[in-house]
Amino acid sequence: MEKSSVPRKRRSTLYTVDSVVTKGKYDESLKAKWNRLSQKLIARFGAEEIASLCQEFDPVCIRDDLSSVMNSDGPNPTTITAVEDTSLRAELEELRARNRELERREEEIVGKTSGEVQNAGPTESDTGILERKSNSEKQALEKRNAELEERNEKQDFLLDFYVTRIEELKTKVGELEDRLAAPLSSKLQRTQYFDKEKEEENSLELLRMQRNQLKEELTRVRSQLDVYELQVDLEIGKKDQAILELETLRIQKAFADAELAELQKWRETFEAEKLELAGLRSQKTIYEVAMKELAVIRSQKEVYEVESIELEELRSRKRMFEEAEAELAELRIQKQMFEAAEKERLELRKRKGMFEDMKPLEKKQFELDDLQSLRRQKAILDTTTEELAKLREQEAAYDAVSEELSALRKEREISAKEIADLRKHQRMSKAERNELETLRRQRAAYEAAEKELAGFRGCEMAMQAREQNLVAKQAKLVSNIRYLEMRKSEDDDQHRSELEAARAMIHQTSLDLKAAEEKLLSVCKEKESLQEDKIRWLSVKRELQEENDLLFTEKHNLQKSLNAEIATLQSQIEDAKSKHEEMAREGQVEYYKKELRLQQEKSEADAEIAATLLKETESLREANRACMDRERKLRKEMNMVTKRLDNATMGDLCRICVINSRDTVILPCTHMQSCVRCVKELIQNDKACPTCDTAISGYVPCNTDV
Repeated sequence: MEKSSVPRKRRSTLYTVDSVVTKGKYDESLKAKWNRLSQKLIARFGAEEIASLCQEFDPVCIRDDLSSVMNSDGPNPTTITAVEDTSLRAELEELRARNRELERREEEIVGKTSGEVQNAGPTESDTGILERKSNSEKQALEKRNAELEERNEKQDFLLDFYVTRIEELKTKVGELEDRLAAPLSSKLQRTQYFDKEKEEENSLELLRMQRNQLKEELTRVRSQLDVYELQVDLEIGKKDQAILELETLRIQKAFADAELAELQKWRETFEAEKLELAGLRSQKTIYEVAMKELAVIRSQKEVYEVESIELEELRSRKRMFEEAEAELAELRIQKQMFEAAEKERLELRKRKGMFEDMKPLEKKQFELDDLQSLRRQKAILDTTTEELAKLREQEAAYDAVSEELSALRKEREISAKEIADLRKHQRMSKAERNELETLRRQRAAYEAAEKELAGFRGCEMAMQAREQNLVAKQAKLVSNIRYLEMRKSEDDDQHRSELEAARAMIHQTSLDLKAAEEKLLSVCKEKESLQEDKIRWLSVKRELQEENDLLFTEKHNLQKSLNAEIATLQSQIEDAKSKHEEMAREGQVEYYKKELRLQQEKSEADAEIAATLLKETESLREANRACMDRERKLRKEMNMVTKRLDNATMGDLCRICVINSRDTVILPCTHMQSCVRCVKELIQNDKACPTCDTAISGYVPCNTDV
């Protein structure tokens, strides 16, 4: 429908000129506008083109006006020929054809919009389906429907506008047809004709733009409708899938119901077997009660053995205390001997009193001798008191040791009770008892070694500390041994429980086999009876043969079911046997591993005990040797002291040191009871005379060598 630019302008302006002409307005201002527009047209397009345009209309007034304008402003125009009636009629036919095309397009647009509205209808119905599924989708669809309604309203408005516009154009065309019969008479009409032509051209372009926009919107709406249709198809597919899943679930439910019926039948058989197992378990409980009573008796026996060992320890301690009391008695005898010696010295002093008529120097010397003897006796008494204090400390240490032993005994009693309570719930095999007996023997040997060590511990207080360390180590070892015993017993209990479970499974499978065998025997008996019946009833009528056939079919079905049950039971038995073998192998491996660990720990404990015993025996031997050396030294010192006492009684040795001879006279008291060295020491230390306690001013040596 698009043609060249000039005819399109000419045809479009024909519509607007009629609308202006129908108003019947003619004003002087339009003349001025017409003059300005004609000048612009001549300046832009040229006089020839404008003349060719005006030739088509051939109005006298336009031709005169243009000629006047061209004569005044531009070059001379060409002559314009008159327009015939045929040209006008052809123009009218073209206008009518265009009007028809516009009507056809209007009808197409109306049909499309109505179809879109009808297509938009089912989307609203489909929104109900989407609304049931989710509120969010429902809201989105409602918004989209609102937008579609708004667009439909806009389209209706545009359609109404187009209809009204087409009606206006129709009226204008009719007016043109009426109007074109008479030529245009005035310049004003021509100017109005051109102005309206431009306005109509602009309005048509706007209408085309709006039509294109409407087409784009319609395509968008159609694409969105296609998307919604796809979504609806997807939802329908999901619904179909859900229906299929429901059908599959129903089928599975039917299969599950059938399986439940079979399981109920098996459950009834298992309940009958459970009753048999309950009887066996009652017998098992009776046997377990008897084993518990045996365990209690064994625990009491062990407690009695522990108490006997503790009695032996107490007896050894009692012997040690008796030996200590014997040593105290010996010390008391020595004390009595020292007291007898002191009495003898007093008698000697009495005898010395008889020699008062002697010289004063001799008297002083005699007094010095007495003082020296008294000092010696005092030193001996100090040593005896120190030894008594040591013995008392040893007694206190023995008391502390006895208290610790009593506490340990109490702890042992408590631990023995705990062990007895634990062993009530345990069972012990022969191998475990042998191992425990070996451990007890080692413990008895260790206690014998402890008794031997207890005999040596009475020498010094340091050995008591070592004894305490040994007791602590012994407690640790005993705790370790008990821990190992507990671990071993726990592992053995686990192994036994697993073995018992396996045995129970085997027993149950054997019972199942027996039941199956009984069923087989019953079936065989039934088979034999049926065969006999068959032989018997062969001579009977054909009616009985039909019954025999039915029985044969039932028999065949029973054999199949029994064979299937036998196969399942055999597979269960084989599985139980394989599991039992695997469990037995694993239990044996774990048992051997635990035995190796216990042997290693036992060897380590034996090595530690042997090392500690060797160390303690060596230390005790060294202490014994030191004690013997000390006794020898003390005896030598006692012999020396007795010799010096004997010399002092004779009056030759110094009264202080009892080594050198008396060879100095102390001034001013003139006593001669000490040697030069002792007198010098007294002067240096600012001490008085040992006999009369007078201050020493000087001394006179009697020996010429000094």
